[in-house]
Amino acid sequence: NNGQVEHLIGIDNCRAYDVAVMPDGRIVSVGTSFTTGQNDFDVAVVRYLPDGSFDTAFSTDGKVTFSWSITADIGYAVCLQPDGGILVGGAEGEESPTVSIVVARLLENGDPDLSFGTAGTFRSFVGVSPTRCGGLALDGDNNILVAGTAGASSADRKSYLCKLLPSGQPD
Repeated sequence: NNGQVEHLIGIDNCRAYDVAVMPDGRIVSVGTSFTTGQNDFDVAVVRYLPDGSFDTAFSTDGKVTFSWSITADIGYAVCLQPDGGILVGGAEGEESPTVSIVVARLLENGDPDLSFGTAGTFRSFVGVSPTRCGGLALDGDNNILVAGTAGASSADRKSYLCKLLPSGQPD
């Protein structure tokens, strides 16, 4: 495959926006895909083995899709935690008037971690739409740093930064 992998998740319009490599060489990619036949994006997370094949220990087929809302949800950022948890950051409701930053945590097997944040997610809407997560990182204490933007036009767009405890609660 010349070091390249191409595949479809869901039914249409797959997009990958970020990637991270686990200490053992497995690869996690996050993005979005149509999964229901409507023009409605769901978050898509894929884990690969180092050879590029799907890691079937993640979900049962190496792929997880989920929604944060009833409108378009997009995963823009991924960050790996030392305990094997996978943080996914993105935007909830891309086609709604109030787009929120959302961070979710998946367990190493691909299941949602319902102990993270509130019922598995952290949400933030700062009163300006859209608000999107563009990056995730861990600090030296494994607190979660969430970076993004808030505002629709260049005249009102601002940078966004938030610090979460490892539990998904604001610091």
